[in-house]
Amino acid sequence: MSRSGATLVLGAGRETRAFLASLAVDEPGARVVLIDELDPGALDGHGLDLTLIARVDLDDAEAVRRALERAGVAVADGLVAIVRSPGVSPYRAGIEALVAAVPTTTPTGRWLARHRPTDAIVISGTKGKSTTSSLIAHLLTAAGRR
Repeated sequence: MSRSGATLVLGAGRETRAFLASLAVDEPGARVVLIDELDPGALDGHGLDLTLIARVDLDDAEAVRRALERAGVAVADGLVAIVRSPGVSPYRAGIEALVAAVPTTTPTGRWLARHRPTDAIVISGTKGKSTTSSLIAHLLTAAGRR
């Protein structure tokens, strides 16, 4: 039997753990399936309908499909969103098709979309974030901004 309306969380890092707490406030009792390549140990589900599936190879699409099936989630129509840890590339072979088919974000992306700060500067990428942040901080300080 397939339960629909699940959010798939990929990776159990610090940011996704904080996301679970935030989701519990915004959507108490929400259905969440968390898949991780390691065994993250006990997780605080914060009252969410949380299913944790550990030791799943995110480079193996069949392993990911079987994990979702074990959680009672139909791959085709059972996912409403994917929230991936920043350390989980959307280009991993096992999740690439899911990420292309289901709305996907990161916990930070979700926060920014919900709060829409007008005075935030967001810096992302793989190289140069610290240097860019430092440069922007110096420019803002020189301009009298905090």
